[in-house]
Amino acid sequence: MKTQNSRFTTIRRLLCAGAALLMAATAFGIGPIPFTATFDANGGEGGGSIQVPAGEPLVAPKVTRTGYKLAGWSPEVPATMPDGDVTYVAKWKATTYTVIFKKTRSGVKGKMNAQGFKYDYANKLRKNKFRRNGWKFGGWATTKKDAKQGVVAYYNNQKVKNLSEVGGKVVLYAVWGKKPYKVKFCANGASGKMKRESFKYGKSKKLFKNKFKASGYRFKGWAIKPNGEVKYKDRQKVKNLTNKGKTVKLYAVWEKM
Repeated sequence: MKTQNSRFTTIRRLLCAGAALLMAATAFGIGPIPFTATFDANGGEGGGSIQVPAGEPLVAPKVTRTGYKLAGWSPEVPATMPDGDVTYVAKWKATTYTVIFKKTRSGVKGKMNAQGFKYDYANKLRKNKFRRNGWKFGGWATTKKDAKQGVVAYYNNQKVKNLSEVGGKVVLYAVWGKKPYKVKFCANGASGKMKRESFKYGKSKKLFKNKFKASGYRFKGWAIKPNGEVKYKDRQKVKNLTNKGKTVKLYAVWEKM
């Protein structure tokens, strides 16, 4: 009986001591022991560790990651701090964006559908389907001004990545260059040699001076067929003989003296 009373006495003393310590802690502003909550940004920026007493409100810090949106935490962050240290890892979702292809200039034929992309995933731009008579497609510019100045940012069917960090739409403008072509001069039975002459669509230029000779014949000009009539005179200024970028053949026309 004495032993049992002794135990009760000891318990009462311990309880009193605990109560005294709690009162002292309250008096001196000492609260419950906090636990550590660690927020792993998982490739992003922000996060870190905070200490919060169990049962107190728990608020996740702001975290960011270029090209991504926060999709939550693993495990899910509760409203209050659990009883123990814990780590939360950010879950990310890559942003998506759409590429729009513009013709840039009037008179361009063809149609191109928009193309979807996902951040951090490389993919080839759609192959150009626009056509402009006399002009050659040079690639894509990121602004209409650059396109008109011939500044190419991406080439046809180029593999690209991360054209936008925030999603939405990305507009690419077709860049056009004057399509080059050449003129081949055919002697049409005469002797001599002439080099091919280079031209650019949209620009006028004089034909080379005739250098062919035919005994007993006088040169009259150039035809577009071997037995055709004169279409162009010697050294005539011409423009846009073709809009397909191919070699144009001109045949010497001879008249008997």
